Amino acid sequence: MQKCFWLLVLMIPLGLLSQADSTKLVFEPAGGIYTKPVSVVLSSDLPNARIYYTLDGSEPGSGSMKYTKPIAVSKVAVIRAIAYGDGGTSRIITNSYFCDRAYSLPVVSITTNPANLWDFTSGIYVKGCCADTVPPYLGANFWYDWEKRANVEMYEPTGECAFNQVAGIGVFGGFSKGLPQKSLYVIARDRYGKKKFDYPIFPEREMDSYKSFILRNAGGDFGKTHFRDAFMTQLAKPTGLAIQEYRPAVVFF
Repeated sequence: MQKCFWLLVLMIPLGLLSQADSTKLVFEPAGGIYTKPVSVVLSSDLPNARIYYTLDGSEPGSGSMKYTKPIAVSKVAVIRAIAYGDGGTSRIITNSYFCDRAYSLPVVSITTNPANLWDFTSGIYVKGCCADTVPPYLGANFWYDWEKRANVEMYEPTGECAFNQVAGIGVFGGFSKGLPQKSLYVIARDRYGKKKFDYPIFPEREMDSYKSFILRNAGGDFGKTHFRDAFMTQLAKPTGLAIQEYRPAVVFF
């Protein structure tokens, strides 16, 4: 997984269950922040269940690695799994594990099929075929309004899971799209399963759910302090002006 430091920034405050949704696929222990290596056990309530998993972010299927014994995690890993059994199939479940060190900031994990980010034709994080040769590389893939399906997890420094759900992600911003690290918007939609992120992402605010938020690359402050914009807006907070709320966060791809 690629690790970087970003700001979690407020953007917009604001189905029917299938057979797969009602089928349990259990990770023990669940994803989170741990102080030592863990051994992850996968199980399903499907009769004669066969579980398959991936470790590279791709969506698992019957052609993926078959689960036969606990999965050892000693540093950082993301496990995606699916169960097939008599009478049904589970939905894909994703859990991220951080066993490398203690964290003093929230941790966000973005997991998606690698092609969604890095494919030359359709990846939102690469230049692709038609980019200009100079910054901000107009015509590059990341300038298109493409939204990709991803699993999004957020963990508090205490290890508490804030949320773990499927959502949409896309590159956000203007000139900063051409920087090596790009801002991403993260949005909940019906078609991904949930309409909102039901968690008080910004504890100082009264709101306890959000439609979307931004993982921000610091824009014009990229490569420097990474918190200048947040610092300036917080200075204006006592005036009553509308400002963006923020939290510094550690982000993993």
